Amino acid sequence: MEPINILVTLDKNYIPPLRVMLKSLFLNNPKEVFHIYLIHDAIPCMQINSLKDYCAYYGSLLRPIAVGEEMFADAPALRYLTKAMYYRLLACNILPADISKALYLDPDTLVINPIRKLYDADLTGYLFGGCIHSS
Repeated sequence: MEPINILVTLDKNYIPPLRVMLKSLFLNNPKEVFHIYLIHDAIPCMQINSLKDYCAYYGSLLRPIAVGEEMFADAPALRYLTKAMYYRLLACNILPADISKALYLDPDTLVINPIRKLYDADLTGYLFGGCIHSS
């Protein structure tokens, strides 16, 4: 089975919520292998290496992609709207060319179900898809 490509965009302040999201992803999808694409602008190498080790422990791969801060230099940033949040908008230009699809997850998402069905959903003719969980 092919790995599931996951996209996250964040700055160094969102590392703790990212770890929670990753743990929930790995625990609720134990038979899956993930390639986690982390687009960021200034996460220190030590934290990146720690995240790589964390993902490797669960049989998955972290692929960090550093972008220059100038990419969205003029974009407004507020307390809860960081420049890193904009990176998902240009993910198609930032991710490696051989990536045909990726599932974007906010770093503060809690994954409570298997995601293969969502990842494999046919989105032919659509630019993107979205979902919510309701009880």
